[in-house]
Amino acid sequence: MKCPHCGITVEPGTIFCPKCLTEIPWVPEYNTVETMITKEQVTKEKLQKIKEKHTKGNRKRSLFLTMKISLVVLLLAFLALGFGLYYRNSHSFDYQYQKAQEFFAAQDMEQAFAYIERAEELDADRMDGQILYARILQEKGKRMEAEERLKGLLAENPEEAAFYEALIQLYLREGEPEKVKELLENCKQEAIQERFTEYIAVDPVASVDTGVYDAVQKVTLSAEDGATVYYTLDGSAPTMDSSVYGEPILVTEGVTEINAFSVNAKGIPSDVVYWKYTVVIKGPDAPVVSPEEGTYEKTTLITMEIPDGCKGYYCFDGQVSTASEEYTEPVEMPEGTHTFQAILVAANGKESETVDREYTYAPAGAGE
Repeated sequence: MKCPHCGITVEPGTIFCPKCLTEIPWVPEYNTVETMITKEQVTKEKLQKIKEKHTKGNRKRSLFLTMKISLVVLLLAFLALGFGLYYRNSHSFDYQYQKAQEFFAAQDMEQAFAYIERAEELDADRMDGQILYARILQEKGKRMEAEERLKGLLAENPEEAAFYEALIQLYLREGEPEKVKELLENCKQEAIQERFTEYIAVDPVASVDTGVYDAVQKVTLSAEDGATVYYTLDGSAPTMDSSVYGEPILVTEGVTEINAFSVNAKGIPSDVVYWKYTVVIKGPDAPVVSPEEGTYEKTTLITMEIPDGCKGYYCFDGQVSTASEEYTEPVEMPEGTHTFQAILVAANGKESETVDREYTYAPAGAGE
């Protein structure tokens, strides 16, 4: 039997079409009243089950459809969000700069450079981006390009301390402290000079001024705390391979030239300072010898005055020297005519002028 409405084949005894619920007309059977009632009850039960099954099926289909729609909507929302984030990040300086920092810290300079280039395209005036750009260039081995970039920024912004700081750090990382010195010396901004005082080395100072002296001098060199002083004594320019100052320098007789510079705790050198010392050490004055030269008839003692710190030497009829007789007590004048010579020698070895005395000792009655 087929459903008169939808045309599907239905099983015998089916009252309603399981698809469209249309009543199926069957040839009536002649049954008893009891049989008819039973059939009616069975028919109602079957109909109820069919309706319930149909309702459940519709609910399942509806729920499944709702879930599919929800998933599609959610997926579209995620796609929209992802596209929005991508669009925002690709047009955000802060995001590009942050990513450049992350790759810079990870030493991936290619990725870091790609992000910092994009960041600069978005905002070329951001100082933090400009400095990071130079740092990345330096790490990529483009040292000159990084230096020129920072110099150009300084030329446009001569009062911007951050660019000075970046250039100073570049020089220090490259082992070029003398360029830090040159950079700050050429800076005309007092505020910058004060800001970077720790990078400016102070010239060493000598305890004795340049000049002419008549005694040995002890010269002390001093510099700021934490600084190392390098010096030479032969007039040549000092380097960091020269002598390191530790104790006072003894400046002896003659000409001594001291050249020195200091290197502060940051490794920055000072200017070279020059001192010239001329030490001329005079000998003691000529000794005072008594008596005066002449002719004497009586026994006479020859005396010398010996100042503190000196020694006296004398001889007769010869050339006096430190190898001659040392004077310790008055010397008896010998008979006849003799030349007496005497000198004084100071503790520093300097000799006085020579004193000459011609004495004639002729005792009275010696010729009778």
